[in-house]
Amino acid sequence: MEKCTEFAPAKANPVFDRLAAGEISLGAAVPCMILQIHDELLFDVLPAEADELQILVKQEMEHVATFTVPIFAELALDPNWRDVK
Repeated sequence: MEKCTEFAPAKANPVFDRLAAGEISLGAAVPCMILQIHDELLFDVLPAEADELQILVKQEMEHVATFTVPIFAELALDPNWRDVK
């Protein structure tokens, strides 16, 4: 899997920015965020590295800014986007 900066979202996204900069790297592969729709992010990642990516994405999403109310991120993992619940 190669770095995939050609899918860069139009607005700044802290998770994508760290992926594109190579700050988030899982083994030899670099996970690729291929789609952002509002607050939903879709990644292409090797199955063996999905658990680690989920932890990193959840951390970034929940702590991107400080608010008076907590922010909670929900994650789902499926082999294709159609089946994600």
